[in-house]
Amino acid sequence: MTNEQQSTSSPTVSHKDTKDYLQKEEQELQRKEYSRAKATEISLRSISEPGLFKANNEQAWTEGTNIRTALRIQPEATRGAVISMVKSVCDFVEAKKTLQTLTDYALCAETIFDLFPTLKLEEFRLICDRMKTGYYGKYYERLKIQEFRECIIKHEEERAPILERINSHITRGSDSDRVAFEPQSMADLRRKRDPLHIPGLNEPKQSKEET
Repeated sequence: MTNEQQSTSSPTVSHKDTKDYLQKEEQELQRKEYSRAKATEISLRSISEPGLFKANNEQAWTEGTNIRTALRIQPEATRGAVISMVKSVCDFVEAKKTLQTLTDYALCAETIFDLFPTLKLEEFRLICDRMKTGYYGKYYERLKIQEFRECIIKHEEERAPILERINSHITRGSDSDRVAFEPQSMADLRRKRDPLHIPGLNEPKQSKEET
């Protein structure tokens, strides 16, 4: 087949088709961004309500907004909410060696943001309420950043079977379509410091041997 024949037989994309496609993509992005903004607003309102937080581990995960998304959409409100929850725990527990100043609370919040970006806001509210009730054990007169980290890790360990079950439902099908479950543990987060890392999507691809 000549070059002229190939050019004639090849499908062409009109300028209108391209424009329509880009418009649809833009509309979809706007829809998703609006949905994330509404979800973040609902989450911030939910975690700020007084009283005992009644969600369980699965509800906090499936219905919650992760910290990374909330920080991008409402950074000031998210930081304020997390700092307030940290302070609330410290005031309630009354440990002798604890976080006491706004700087202390802010540093604890930033540490949580850095180490647990996939943690949901609702999950952290649940963790804070449980810390007040002694769910994770005694603090032995000390309640600082390390104790918050340890409680979040314990929560992630409890959450792992739930995510594995959810993942098994999503990835039903052929083995080639199945995605390995990776719980967001401290080890995972240390290994994957890139905030844009998406397992299975933007990882380096290994070259396949030609048969």
